[in-house]
Amino acid sequence: MIHPLELHEIRSCIGSFLSSSDLLNCACVSKEWNSTFSDLIWRHITLDNSSSSRRRPLPTVGQVHAHSGLIHALTLKNQLPNEYYLVDNLYRLYSLQVNYRLSCRTRPILPLLSNLIEAHSSSLKQFQFDGWNNIISVQTFNAVGTCQGLTSLWLSNVILPSTAFKALLDACANIGKVAEEEDGDSIYLISRKKPGGLAELRLEDLSIRDFNAEIFATQTPLSHVEQIHIQEIYGMEPNAQLQLLVLCPNIRSLYWRGILFKVKFQVHQWVYYIEAGMWPLLTCLDVLGEEFYDEALSRVISRLPLSLEKLLVRATGFGRMAFNSLISAERHYNHIRELELFACSDVTSSMIQQIMVKMPALESFSANRLCVTDILGTPSETNRNDGDVGDNGRHHGSGQEWVCKNLRTLRLCIDMGVASDPTTLEYNERQRQVHLRLSTLQSLEILELSRNLPYRAGIVKVRKLDHKMNTGLRHLASLKRIRKFLFRPGQSLTTEEIEWMTDTWKSLSTVSRNMNLDQDINDKLVASLAQHGIAVV
Repeated sequence: MIHPLELHEIRSCIGSFLSSSDLLNCACVSKEWNSTFSDLIWRHITLDNSSSSRRRPLPTVGQVHAHSGLIHALTLKNQLPNEYYLVDNLYRLYSLQVNYRLSCRTRPILPLLSNLIEAHSSSLKQFQFDGWNNIISVQTFNAVGTCQGLTSLWLSNVILPSTAFKALLDACANIGKVAEEEDGDSIYLISRKKPGGLAELRLEDLSIRDFNAEIFATQTPLSHVEQIHIQEIYGMEPNAQLQLLVLCPNIRSLYWRGILFKVKFQVHQWVYYIEAGMWPLLTCLDVLGEEFYDEALSRVISRLPLSLEKLLVRATGFGRMAFNSLISAERHYNHIRELELFACSDVTSSMIQQIMVKMPALESFSANRLCVTDILGTPSETNRNDGDVGDNGRHHGSGQEWVCKNLRTLRLCIDMGVASDPTTLEYNERQRQVHLRLSTLQSLEILELSRNLPYRAGIVKVRKLDHKMNTGLRHLASLKRIRKFLFRPGQSLTTEEIEWMTDTWKSLSTVSRNMNLDQDINDKLVASLAQHGIAVV
């Protein structure tokens, strides 16, 4: 009988999931394996001439030329000889990444980089440049504009003169334009053809010199951009950043940050645009900062015509109004997959419970403090005045089963109640019941019950959930996919719990470091986990 690994097709499939070092090891097994894995080694190649990478010899230019037909993704790092930028026959190259940690003024790589981009404009789909505060010229973006199939552009740590920024916008607008003109007015062809053009634009830690907002008045819209990521743009005020967003009317996913995450955005104007229907396709939103206040988020959630798939509003003013808008709209609560509410001080425990009771599509959820009294059904004294009490005196969702069975990531803090007596049998039974409730989330891969809480008046401290065998840990045996398990300090775990974890959770790779208050015992537990290849954090 033929072993599956004797088949080239099977080895190639497996190789697509392996790291570069693993591919090198596989290529040394036999002549047959070498013929399979040596090709895969060149599929994603990194050329790095820094001292930290010299343990692995840098391929020669001749070797790169010899394997040019195998290279799909190329990463150029640091101070490489100019000859590497002159390779022009990488006809399968779809991804080019340049990480330059030295001043381009010491080596004239930018003209060479422009030539490299133009030489592979017909195949490039992704381009990323991390420039260590180098000045990017108009020539570079003119070259980018020739890549009619480019779908993703990522710029980080670069300086752009105003002329270069204008060239960047023109390039983004022109990508895919030639293909549209070739299609002409044929409705049949357009209906069959996947829309072209730049779909993803990421701008991080940019400095724009002598920026003039008047360029937006005559700028061609970036109508193909669906995902836009803006973070720390120096020299462009928030209202100008908003005008950049207006140039992208078909945004589906928005990530928006300011300088050092502290800048007063034009939130009211942003809300006005959304209410006017500026971004009708928006389904993913990631913003941060208290300037995104509760009423503004409520109005945004209410007016978005499509179902929200992702709402990440960490450390914002998200509160009662935004929550009601989210939980009352079926198009949102039935379809949202990712929700981040951590460090939103107005989010209450009963809100968190209602989310887990009413959002069946959730795959990732992060929040603050979830009280055992809301999980198991006893009205919470802490939240009794938060507006969630129903006509029968119980909190909405209190004690009900969680419906988010697709949840893969859960990050929050479970509070057993600081007034509870942990020495009673009733307390231990409640801990077992909480573990039982967690055990119903059988798709979980990341379970973090270690969240520190943002300050909120009235909350002084919480009582942690204990993860002992006699308090219900064994109920989590149903979580077969767990890779990461984090918990609050102050635990009293022993070898019994650690052996159970390593025997039960075969995919476990990360556990909290503070497993026992006794340092000697804790060190032994850490060493035991290390023997199984499990890291502690």
